[in-house]
Amino acid sequence: VEMATTPASTAGSTTSGVVAACSTRLWYIHLASTAIAFIGGLLLVLLVRLVRWLVKRIRRSRQGSSTEIGKDAAMVAKGNGQTIEGDRIDWTAEVKEWANELISAQSITGRILVVLIFSLSVSSLGIYIYEATFLVGFVENCVPWSQSVLNQVDLAFNIVFLIYFCIRFLAAQDKLWFWLEIYSICRPPSLNIYLNQSWLGLRFIRCLRIMTLPDVLQYLSVLKSGTVIRFFQMVTTFLSVWVIGAGITHLCENSGDPQYEYSNVNGITFGNCMYFTIVTMSTVGFGDYSPKTDWGKFFISFYIMVALGIFASFIPEIAEIITSRSPYAGRYKKEHGRRHVVVCGAVTKESIESFLEDFLHEDREDTDVEVVCINKKAPSLEFQSLLKRNFGHLVYFIGSVLNPTDCQRVCLESSAAAIILCNKYDEDPDAEDASNIMRVISIKNVSPKTRCIIQLLQYHNKGYLLNIPNWDWRLGDECLCVAEMKQGFLAQSCLAPGFSTLMANLFSTRAMSDSHLIGSWEKDYQDGSAMEIYSEYFSDSFVGMTFQEAVMLCYNKLRVILFAIEAKNSEGDRFLSINPPGRSAIIYNGCHGFFVADSQEEVRRAYLYCNRCHRDLADPRQIRKCSCQTEVSGPESPGHDGAHEVTRLRGNSANVRRPEIQVASRKKVLAAVQETEFGADEQQRYGEYSGDDPSKQSTEYFDLTGMFHWCPERNFEDVMLKPGSAARLNLREHYIVIVFADSDSHLIGLRSFVMPLRASNFHLRELKPIVFIGNLEFLQKEWQSLKNFPKLYMFPGSPMNRVILRSAKINLCDMCVIMSAKSKWKEQMDPYLMDKEVVLCTLNIKAMSFADELDTSVQAQMQAFQSKDAQAKSMMSKVAVPILTEIFVGKNIQFLDQDDNDSDEEEIYNSQPYACGNAFTTDVLDSLMSTVFYNMNAMTLIRTLVTGGATPEMEVLMAEGLSMDGTEATPEIEANRNRCRIMQLSMLDARLRPYGQLTYGELFTGVLKSHGILCFGVYRYRDSYNMGEPQTTKRVVVTNPPAEFRLLNSDLVYCLVPFQ
Repeated sequence: VEMATTPASTAGSTTSGVVAACSTRLWYIHLASTAIAFIGGLLLVLLVRLVRWLVKRIRRSRQGSSTEIGKDAAMVAKGNGQTIEGDRIDWTAEVKEWANELISAQSITGRILVVLIFSLSVSSLGIYIYEATFLVGFVENCVPWSQSVLNQVDLAFNIVFLIYFCIRFLAAQDKLWFWLEIYSICRPPSLNIYLNQSWLGLRFIRCLRIMTLPDVLQYLSVLKSGTVIRFFQMVTTFLSVWVIGAGITHLCENSGDPQYEYSNVNGITFGNCMYFTIVTMSTVGFGDYSPKTDWGKFFISFYIMVALGIFASFIPEIAEIITSRSPYAGRYKKEHGRRHVVVCGAVTKESIESFLEDFLHEDREDTDVEVVCINKKAPSLEFQSLLKRNFGHLVYFIGSVLNPTDCQRVCLESSAAAIILCNKYDEDPDAEDASNIMRVISIKNVSPKTRCIIQLLQYHNKGYLLNIPNWDWRLGDECLCVAEMKQGFLAQSCLAPGFSTLMANLFSTRAMSDSHLIGSWEKDYQDGSAMEIYSEYFSDSFVGMTFQEAVMLCYNKLRVILFAIEAKNSEGDRFLSINPPGRSAIIYNGCHGFFVADSQEEVRRAYLYCNRCHRDLADPRQIRKCSCQTEVSGPESPGHDGAHEVTRLRGNSANVRRPEIQVASRKKVLAAVQETEFGADEQQRYGEYSGDDPSKQSTEYFDLTGMFHWCPERNFEDVMLKPGSAARLNLREHYIVIVFADSDSHLIGLRSFVMPLRASNFHLRELKPIVFIGNLEFLQKEWQSLKNFPKLYMFPGSPMNRVILRSAKINLCDMCVIMSAKSKWKEQMDPYLMDKEVVLCTLNIKAMSFADELDTSVQAQMQAFQSKDAQAKSMMSKVAVPILTEIFVGKNIQFLDQDDNDSDEEEIYNSQPYACGNAFTTDVLDSLMSTVFYNMNAMTLIRTLVTGGATPEMEVLMAEGLSMDGTEATPEIEANRNRCRIMQLSMLDARLRPYGQLTYGELFTGVLKSHGILCFGVYRYRDSYNMGEPQTTKRVVVTNPPAEFRLLNSDLVYCLVPFQ
């Protein structure tokens, strides 16, 4: 293309089919037409306004004297059903309403019209830029209109713009202000046809339509964030100012000055004008291009002041928005075939690190699961480091599951589960639970079938989950209540000291540090800590075996412990059965078992075992899938992955429900309970604990589910102890619970602590008294949920007062549990001070001297091993009160035992107080979330072992706010009582004594055959590993020791003992 570079006076300079220079300049005609259209329309609008104002003024003056007459006439006309002029609908209102609906963004027509006008405006601007590229040295194009396709298309666009302008004019509320809007400048498009000549002129003003881009995107619901909207507004404004500056510069320089008869034309391309304008706006000014005409210099003088202000303010803000855009504000890109879980709630570096440690443990069978965290706050620097260390497994997004848009960003509907974590240190636990329950509601609204696993702080808030229509525990929805689990672990540790440590290690897959000290307690403890609970299907070789036969085969051949199965009742319903007695449970095709093993690979042997091929194998690691195993595709096959995989189980009894039986007489039961709990001398208030004398036992009463012992409610004053009255009680082998709380402290759910200790699978004579020591007002509030449980006492007072501790016979108790209910953590400048009360109380009790009162249970330390030698007597002189302390901050465990040799950086799971079962922290409960995700029935198993038999039916009763009613024993109640219980038996027990000094494997198989007792751990004196004289009576937990583990007479064994 050959460009025209001579002044416009030289006619005939053309470019083929695009532009042609004109010999005669008619730019003033085009400019005049635009000015006439604008000014004429403005005068017309003002004239119409003036006429309307005069008409209203005349009408008001005429009607001033006849106002009352007009009102009477109007009333009469309305009464006759007539219409007067004032009630008529103005036709202009109808037109305005039609125009508003046509261009409204609420209608599809309006949105289409807005997008169409914007697209045509951008296209029209493109035509201008394309034509301006060829107009160098002149700005008027003399190519005939009939031969210019661009002019024809531009004319069509202008007609559409004119129609849209008229519609907007009709819809405008104020016609004058609309006419003065920046988008309302209009030029009649037909002059090009009459003059057969076009002028580039002011067509660059079309770029102002670019500024409507944010509005168009908002109409289409593309832009919703205020920051993004502001970004687009600044960018489009900057582009518009830039193009307008380039357009005016191009017009002035290529037109020349009229006063010089256009002789000083500066032929500059439109692209160079864009370059010159941006260099000028940025104040760089290279000098390679500059205006030559007077009009160009005049324009640039004013333009630079406006453009410089826009450049200086917009560019830094645009840059800040771009650079400050969070990398966590995008959308999760799900990989095909890979699962992911969404984690929300209390997403912190500590909580996620603890969660990942167990969730992505190498012992898990399938760890190819990506964790997607979503939180309102940006991750801290420590959290960013965690993201880098776990790249490929952990991603983070800023948002909230309460926002449906954010749920879509993290692909919630296709996630394997949504895990909601709670802040265990929140000062208002009820508010924290309410927030998490709201997250569940939002998740279920967005995706009803998404599995939810939620952490709650308070037990009584679990009932609100039942109000969510899509909440279904049968499909995998699960709630882990921190208070319930914590209190349950502490309570079971009263029945079996060290149980909290043993169970926490079984339900967590933590890689403990290896100890190479062969024969040390650290080696045995850490080997046991590597054990976890897994589930697997049985192979066909197990079908038809009784539970005990399957246990023997698994232990002797597979080197794993089977302790529970998925049993069936007569109706075909599946339920969880732990150590079922005799032939009550038979392994069937497709049966599911629960095992204690080191890894999932070991448990897989139960699925691969073939009696024909693997019977003679001595090494279980050689068990592989054999050729004679048949693949059964039905729903009962062991390997079936269909609906059977999501079957949820009930507890030990498949028929646990509210029995339709007669509630026992309150007076009758109260008399019986008083006779049992109190002696004859002080039966009215206090009495002597009856101990194990069966002659003092009376009829047992239970709650309506049959899972717990029951008594009629009593007043707080009837169970309140004082130093003088407590001394008259023959307290011995009891439990003391010390609670640090204030009058305004939140409830911690002591009912969850009492329920395992009042389970119906214990006989009434075996229930030991529980004495609570703490703030009076706090104990009164907790008593409302405890008043139906027998053998409870409340001792108001300071737990630091040694007089109260001695009055409660702390030296004769079987266990002293120390916990805190205080929650004002924000007042603590140092987080390590959260545990100051429990630590000081623990040290205070350890420092107490009892002189001649020395006993310090458990049954006087088994009567000093029932031995008369000097070594036993020496150990008894060192016996301390058995204490279990709850710690909030794991590092504070170092303050509980001053004579241990733990390093300051030692993890709590390897510390001596934790290994000995003397300390417990809620941090260990975080691993339960991942356990529940991988095993849908894990929570049922945990509740059965820890809570003493709490059932979904009881939770429904609690959610309804119903009090516990009692009943006497019935066949249905007795069936519910028939479940195994956790006990800690001494090797001097008559059932275990024959296996003293033998191996653990001989004990395991022997007591299982003879008594149906299932052993799964040993509680051994720590100093038993030393050859010298014992220094302490501290014991250490050894989980599932090897079969060749040599037993001692002083050992205590963790057992699952049948009720009968």
